[in-house]
Amino acid sequence: MTENKVVASGRVVRIRRLPNGSAVVMLASKASKMIFPSFTVPSGAWEKLRVRDRVHVEGHVETYLANTKAGKVKKQKFTADTIGKEPTLTEDYFGIKGKFYPEMYVRVYLRGEITGMTDTKDGWLHYVIAVDGDNDRRESFVKVNHKKPEYGKTFDKGDKICAVCGVTTAEKEKDGKQIKYEDICVLDIAGDKENTKQDKEEKVRVDVEPIF
Repeated sequence: MTENKVVASGRVVRIRRLPNGSAVVMLASKASKMIFPSFTVPSGAWEKLRVRDRVHVEGHVETYLANTKAGKVKKQKFTADTIGKEPTLTEDYFGIKGKFYPEMYVRVYLRGEITGMTDTKDGWLHYVIAVDGDNDRRESFVKVNHKKPEYGKTFDKGDKICAVCGVTTAEKEKDGKQIKYEDICVLDIAGDKENTKQDKEEKVRVDVEPIF
């Protein structure tokens, strides 16, 4: 069992239509400070959206190969499965539209196997987690950053984990241009006991020979 889900609440600040009819919708949302995540939204789901709309998004992380001057590079993006106007606090409970909305946030929920791990020696671990990517069950390999704990367990390649993550959207200069980077950062992580138990049971079934 794997999990690959992104849930976000924010305000639309930009809509950019793509040649295939889909659009990239940028939100203003909030973590410890304002962040600006972008979602690829399929045709038919974004046309009624307007800048400044308050929206709720559910989607997933999709990884893909992008053509660059240096060749093909693995990248990842947020893809919206559903997007719609978010109700106000009173509208959500009483069905009567009010003036105030729930607190903005972005959360990424991942459950899968660590297929790569890099220790940068600067206090950060970088994991690659294999998860199902979309409704067609295509596998994605999601990169996340994890602040190395001073105490306690860290994980390694081959471990099956559950992680709840936030998002940062820092701008960095590259080749004289300001580029926005979307980083997925682990807020909480644990070993996946359910998958571990299931794997052990399957191993027992395979290893035990019939006595008849």
